[in-house]
Amino acid sequence: MIFTRFNSSFRGAVQSWRAEIHSSDLESIFDRSRTSLHDLLSRAGGRFILCFNIISRKIVDEDIIENSFYFCSDAIRLLAISQIIPYIDRAFTKIQNSIDAFIHIGSGWVLNEVEFLDVHEETLSNVKSFEKANNLRVNVFGYADNLVYPMYIGKPNQREVNLFFFDDHYFRIRNFNRLLRQKTNENHFCVNCLSSFTRKTTLELHQQLCLHNKPQRLSMPSDLSLKFKNFNKCVEHRYVTYADFECLLSKISTTHPDQNRSFTSPIEKHIPVSFAFVVIDNYNDVIFHSYDSGERIIEKFFSALVAISRKLIEEMKRVSEIEIDDTTSYSSDLCVFCREFFDINSIRVRYHSHDSNHVIGLAHQLCNLLHKKTFFIPVVIHNSRNYDTHLVLKHMPMNIA
Repeated sequence: MIFTRFNSSFRGAVQSWRAEIHSSDLESIFDRSRTSLHDLLSRAGGRFILCFNIISRKIVDEDIIENSFYFCSDAIRLLAISQIIPYIDRAFTKIQNSIDAFIHIGSGWVLNEVEFLDVHEETLSNVKSFEKANNLRVNVFGYADNLVYPMYIGKPNQREVNLFFFDDHYFRIRNFNRLLRQKTNENHFCVNCLSSFTRKTTLELHQQLCLHNKPQRLSMPSDLSLKFKNFNKCVEHRYVTYADFECLLSKISTTHPDQNRSFTSPIEKHIPVSFAFVVIDNYNDVIFHSYDSGERIIEKFFSALVAISRKLIEEMKRVSEIEIDDTTSYSSDLCVFCREFFDINSIRVRYHSHDSNHVIGLAHQLCNLLHKKTFFIPVVIHNSRNYDTHLVLKHMPMNIA
């Protein structure tokens, strides 16, 4: 999706961009425009508004009349580059709710198409001009949700001015560290990410890397401790499938291109002609293999793969009685999952292998519950990302897709 600038006001402080749409599928429009909007909005700070111009039709006295309506989101202030996509989704949700309410309130209008998408953004081009004319480094900071955040950080210069943008006015910040300082010992703040440091030397080391990034306010989670809980990800799969495809190159007949213009002319296409795959268990034994060639090879591959997968998953679901071997020794002090010691209040349970039905060791009750058995057989395809996946997706049967 391509945006072109069609308007500029307030000496370039507000710029308007437009992308032609001509589609009636709102979800598709949202999906197609996210990346382009992210690239557009990441170049400037400030606020933005998204607007859709829709063409609607209505039957009046057996005549069809057509009219255009302009739906806009709220003005959204960009606090961080990493949050642009959530901000875009929030704007889309507001617009979609407005359109749905307009159509369903009994107005009689029916959405025909979205004609174009407008983006009105508040930029800081006037600050950039002032910075260039006066040989200054200007840093602009905004305020929203009780937080100070960087809007624009100028290029390094010996002369530096910090400005606070609030209520459409600029105010000079005489003491930047005092503005951000709270009841902590950190007295030095990075202008680019607002991280705090106790020593100026530490701040200077940090800025050697930080100033290469775009300005944003970093926020830390309230819970500063992380604990691994996905113990089911640590257990090896009982079965793994390895597959590969072979193709032939078939000539393509095309019309002669216009020699006066640049062109790309396909001359061959890749046609899958054979496949082979093996299923290996957790003892590295090959328990099944399949090979086929000819036409509709992707369909044959999925047919064979689904058949053996269903058979193996049914086998994985079988539950038999636990075999307790008193001669087997295992630690009674450590959990086999989290590797932490049991305390006096811990509820200890036996963990057994679902494949061999032998007890492996003791575990916390919660750790054992988090270790859920997954009935999933991974399929590893040779050179999948660069080649084979394109074949699979292109020729995948409809009942599988």
